[in-house]
Amino acid sequence: MAEQQEDILFTDILKTKKLGRPLSEAQVKFWINGVTNKTIPEYQTTALLMLIFCKGMNIEERSYLTKAMASSGDTMDYSDLPQFKIDKHSTGGIGDKTSFIISSLYASLGLVNPMVAGRGLGHTGGTVDKIESFPNLTTSLTFEQMKEQIKKIGCFIGGQTNELAPADKVIYALRDVTSTVDEISLITASILAKKLSEGLNGLTLDVKCGRGAFMQTFPEAIKLGESLIKTANAANVKCQGVVTRMDYPLGLWAGNSCEIWECIDAMTPGSDYCSILDRIQYNENSHGKIQLNNQKNEMTDIRELLVFITVVLTLNSLIISGEDAKTGLERIKEAWKSGKALEKFKQIVELQGGDYEQYLKNNQKILDAYKNSENNPNIFEVKAPIDGKIQSLDAVKLGMLLVALGAGRRVKEDKINLDVSLQWLVYPNQKLKKGDVIARFYHPDAKVFEQVQIEKKFEDIVKYTDDVNFQDPLPLVYCVIQNDSTLEELQKLY
Repeated sequence: MAEQQEDILFTDILKTKKLGRPLSEAQVKFWINGVTNKTIPEYQTTALLMLIFCKGMNIEERSYLTKAMASSGDTMDYSDLPQFKIDKHSTGGIGDKTSFIISSLYASLGLVNPMVAGRGLGHTGGTVDKIESFPNLTTSLTFEQMKEQIKKIGCFIGGQTNELAPADKVIYALRDVTSTVDEISLITASILAKKLSEGLNGLTLDVKCGRGAFMQTFPEAIKLGESLIKTANAANVKCQGVVTRMDYPLGLWAGNSCEIWECIDAMTPGSDYCSILDRIQYNENSHGKIQLNNQKNEMTDIRELLVFITVVLTLNSLIISGEDAKTGLERIKEAWKSGKALEKFKQIVELQGGDYEQYLKNNQKILDAYKNSENNPNIFEVKAPIDGKIQSLDAVKLGMLLVALGAGRRVKEDKINLDVSLQWLVYPNQKLKKGDVIARFYHPDAKVFEQVQIEKKFEDIVKYTDDVNFQDPLPLVYCVIQNDSTLEELQKLY
């Protein structure tokens, strides 16, 4: 006999999970209804989150949780629009700014992209925090505003509203401050609850793998990809995952406002980023259908990491929508290099109330500080102590250093300093000379560098080797997860 809501006690839910047993659909619904209606206090939800972190959830439980959170509020309906509705989600990393370029490309290529994004979580930044670098820009859009903007330009970048998966909004914030961020069941449900609410036809997943990711090993990343794909497929959303590297910052800049600047620079016709596109070629046999420099994706510039992964994710989205990969790659290049994507990004900002020109003026002051970094107290430079190469980089600690400087949150109430930034100058396997600058930090208050002991902390972040023949063997793209049947084989690749 099915459980009735009135027969369920939350203490029984805690006991069930404490014993490692699966929760029933009725129990999960009871919990999420209580979170939504505020009849279950935060301390009980926190206890259950920790038990789930320790005991886990099976696929069936994850499905219950995802559906319950998605149905805790209203859902978007774009069924009257003929275009393919798609979104992209990244599991997060340092300097991960691809969403802004990808959303602009989607709309430029005729796809519809209702992007509902989050704020900073753990050691990674948040899409919503970053785009709010534009003065007066709002990410608090009503469903009516979202649909109106979709009809006008094909995309929006918004934060969660009270109407959209409200239970996830509460749980998301509690996970951030209870060290339960990196649990596969909770990650799966949180990601897909928002995505199921968006009325999508397809979803591309960027599953990060490495020392700067929540999933630090390839088997862990594959496990998360499997969880997400199985759950999404069960909800009739076409889903494909790309496992990408996250051991270095994703591009030249990390922070908030500075990452927006890098996206604008990247999408500007004639930029160095556009020239990188010319070196990306179609390759039917590669994991992402493309290769860089025709040399097994070897890097010569940290900016290549941003461009390459952005193209891989956008191309796989086009494949999900039914487009041929070779044709799709050429269309991506044209939309990017011609300035169509940048124009679409400007439209996103302006329709959401942002002051694009004022942002450029504000950010120019920070760029000027970097250009005149010598003897500038607001810039802290990190230099290579020896001739050689970087042997390892602890990207999580690098992200937490940015948090300590004010670019992220320790607790959900913290206010972010949008101007704090990192300029990262080294790509994997780059040969260094003693004294070469590998990174620069900016803070409007120079005293903070000493307060957080930045020089001492950085010693634990980067390890060097004097072996100039040292080679970091890891690829930029590990693999593309296309369906359940390939997962077991993919786990054997690395």
